[in-house]
Amino acid sequence: MEKLQLGAAFWIDKHNHGFFGKGRIELLKSIDTHGSLAKAAKAMGMSYKAAWDSMKEMEALSGETLTQKSAGGMGGGGSTLTPKARHYIALFETLEKAQKSFFDAIEPHLDDARALMQLLARPAIRTSARNQLEGVLEAITPLHVNTKLTLKLDAHTTLYAHITQTSVVELGLYVGQRVYAIIKASWLSLHASPKTCEPSHNVLEGTVIALSVCEEMVELTLLCGTQSLVVTGPKEHFPLCKKGDTVWVSFDPGDVIIGC
Repeated sequence: MEKLQLGAAFWIDKHNHGFFGKGRIELLKSIDTHGSLAKAAKAMGMSYKAAWDSMKEMEALSGETLTQKSAGGMGGGGSTLTPKARHYIALFETLEKAQKSFFDAIEPHLDDARALMQLLARPAIRTSARNQLEGVLEAITPLHVNTKLTLKLDAHTTLYAHITQTSVVELGLYVGQRVYAIIKASWLSLHASPKTCEPSHNVLEGTVIALSVCEEMVELTLLCGTQSLVVTGPKEHFPLCKKGDTVWVSFDPGDVIIGC
């Protein structure tokens, strides 16, 4: 039997009127791509009047213009998006991502109302751990007692976590799910070269973007791919480094806490 799937659309209202939803955001993005309202409407299969009406209604509710005329040239003038229009695109895409994450979390439980109620009743917990790396669960590999999870943080970065098989079941983990790898800053070891890292540990390459020294303690903020990572520890355990330097951090897969 095919599993149940969730589907929903949402939109933003303002002054009790429909402000924007998927369609209007796609129109803004099409204007950005094609450089004019006429070309954007044609690419979307809309009439120019329908596109013009949508833009005028959005601008009236926004209280400011969302496009501005660009200077003409060989191909004539066109339109570019204002910063406010780009803000609305970013806002909508952020909300879409949040909706997808929520649906991904509850969709595996649609056939079990009791399990779904338990999941929804869980409190949203914030942690004191400085590092919460978002990734996609790429593989779940059972070991003797534990399970090895393979997380893809980005196109070039993979991270491994070891958790109990019971935890895999209780969290409802599945391949393709977006999860968080939570690692305390003090659990990370800093290295000037990947060759000095423990072979069985996770090893991430990063660029130093912030450095703070307080008496005998050091705190570094690294940019690892597209995500930041904080490392803390005694000064004598840290290689000499400065902003812009490339360093490596290592940590045991068993020190990774998984959240979803």
